[in-house]
Parts: sequence; structure tokens; C-alpha cells
Amino acid sequence: MRTLSLHPESMPTKKMLAIAMLLLVAAGMLQDYTQAILQQQGFYWSESLLFKACWLPFLLTLPILYTKQWRTWYGVPVLTIFHVLSYALIIYVISANTLDHTFEFWDVLKRAVSEDAYKYLLFYGAAILVLRERKAPPQYIARLSFQSGKNNVSVSIAEINYLAADDPYVAVHTTAGTHLSSLALKTLEAQLDPALFIRIHRSTIVAIEAVADYRSRLNGDYDLTLKDGTSLRLSRSYSKEFRQRLSR
Repeated sequence: MRTLSLHPESMPTKKMLAIAMLLLVAAGMLQDYTQAILQQQGFYWSESLLFKACWLPFLLTLPILYTKQWRTWYGVPVLTIFHVLSYALIIYVISANTLDHTFEFWDVLKRAVSEDAYKYLLFYGAAILVLRERKAPPQYIARLSFQSGKNNVSVSIAEINYLAADDPYVAVHTTAGTHLSSLALKTLEAQLDPALFIRIHRSTIVAIEAVADYRSRLNGDYDLTLKDGTSLRLSRSYSKEFRQRLSR
């Protein structure tokens, strides 16, 4: 007997961008340390970390990146300019209030433009490219609506146990009863969230939450039992995907 465990979603893009930012900060500090050793100069972690605050403005630009109208190529230079200006201001304010030496705004700005601006251009260009190419997740319905005879029927997705083709109709079996739809099974399937429903036979789709257990027939097929006691056939053609879903 097997029961279903849902598979977690992959790491969100926001977390990936945050990790990329931390790696860039670490790489920059390592570069400063290596350069100080090669030039036999002193290395100050506080100043190095301060100047790696160049990625702090990213916390401000991240919500902008997720705004669709900014996912254009003119957004790259605009965000870069905003980043450079806000970075220079951050360094000036922090150094003026925490360090013995104040880094002047215009000096920091000149350094940022000459040494770091290309990094921001590359970063925002790559980020916008990733977000533009990322497909929006499909939106699935909360209620299934169809015509059953002369009646227009609307049932909650949570109420559906399974759908079975019964030519020339599709029988939609719910917790409250059965309705016949004139729509094709494939058409109805396209409206259902695949995380909630799975095909177990060329003529049957079942709600995962309605499944109680399944047992092998020892010939490649399985007997699948729903929580309401209904017994359905799990075809060998769909058993592999079904069992993989259960084992995640």
C-alpha cells in the first residue's frame, strides 16, 4: 500500500538572486585581500566589507526587477545609474557615522563608475534576461464549469474524486454526485492542476487527494481504491508515472 507525498517546489528565483549577491560580495572581498597581499599593503576587513555594500541597493531594485514594465533593455542602464548613486550615498552615510575617515560621495561615485559600473550592467542585464525568459506558472481553475444536458454545472475542484470518459460524455464524479459533461476528457484535463490530478487510464483522471491506496494485479496493472470506496483500474501505461509521483 502506498500513499502520496507532495514534491516541494524548486528554489525560487528570488533566493537564487540573493545567493548570487552573497557570492559576489564574498568574491569581491577575496579579490581585495589577494590584491592587498600582492601589493604588500594593509587589508582592512571593515573597509572591504563596507565597499562590498555596493550590492545593498539590490535590495531596493529587486522589487523593481519583478515589475514587468522594467523587464526591458532600457531598465538595465536606469537601474545601473540608480544603483551607483544609491551606493555612493550609502558609503558616504555609513562611513560618516561609523568610521574615523569619511568617504566623500563624489569620490565614491567616481570609483563606482570607473570600477564597478560594468558589473551592475552585467548583473541587471542577466537578471532581466532570466526574468523575461521565465514562463509564468499556469493558472488553474478553482471550479470546473461545464454543461450537463440543459443545465450549466459548476463544481469545486476540491469536490471532484475522478473523471471518467463515458462516450459520448465524461462523467465527473464528485462527493455530492455525478454529472455528465459534453466536453472531451482532454479538454477538462487541461483545466485541472496536475499537482492535484493525475491520469491513471486513457479514460480516467483521478484526484490525488481522493486516493486511499493501490495494489498490484501482478500483470502490470493495479487496483486503485479511493477514500469513498470506489475501485478504479490503474493501467500499466500510466502506472510508472503514478508510482513516481507517490515516491517523491
